[in-house]
Amino acid sequence: MESWPLLDDLFDLMREPSIDKFLSLRKSVVKSKKYSPYSTAIHDMLKSVNAGNASGAVELFERTLPNFIVCPRAHSILHDAFKVLNNDEVAEFEKDATIFILQAIMRTGNGKKNILIW
Repeated sequence: MESWPLLDDLFDLMREPSIDKFLSLRKSVVKSKKYSPYSTAIHDMLKSVNAGNASGAVELFERTLPNFIVCPRAHSILHDAFKVLNNDEVAEFEKDATIFILQAIMRTGNGKKNILIW
């Protein structure tokens, strides 16, 4: 499956954070044949969780990999889904991933100039 190496890259980035690793991972996502920048899947994930179908949200995330691998909102939704599924360990990981990715995005610039990262 094309996306699993990118998951390994995400885990590597979280173990040893760097702007270069984040930007490289983001670029790999964009180059993926499965990348769909206008996908509605993230909205469908949220609808699934809100409708009580948390496992459906997780499955949708997995089916659309690597589309939302560096999307903090997707990981936040996954956190909620895993809480509903009573999987606190994975929920905690998804919360940490959400925060980590937000911080990585903010570190790609200083707020004073435009940087195109995708």
